[in-house]
Amino acid sequence: MFKRFLLLYSFLAVGCSAQPKTVLIANFENVCSYPVEIFVREYSNGKESFTHSQSLATGESVEVLSYITFSERPEEGIPDTYSLDITAQGKSVVLDKERFLAQLTRSSVERKGHTPAIWKIRDTALCP
Repeated sequence: MFKRFLLLYSFLAVGCSAQPKTVLIANFENVCSYPVEIFVREYSNGKESFTHSQSLATGESVEVLSYITFSERPEEGIPDTYSLDITAQGKSVVLDKERFLAQLTRSSVERKGHTPAIWKIRDTALCP
């Protein structure tokens, strides 16, 4: 009986660890003609979160999403509580999960084999 349990456990452990993973990464580039402040909620499930706003000069870029997931679909891999806040000149643009996913569909993405999906967000519509 114990041997059967061990055998079943080892099959489950191997099956779960062999499940393919996808890495979702998004970089935000400030294409505004002025500096912006960004703050990201739920930035990553594997890296330290932003602890404060980050200032980006025109042309600077920063990673705003880094998730390891078992789904290739970003809507399933990004938490519902994700948001990207962009502020400048007394105005702000807030991308909740739904708006962020819509932005990803309009952004260029790089995929090469089993490497991560890397989006590059550079949209003047995001200039506050």
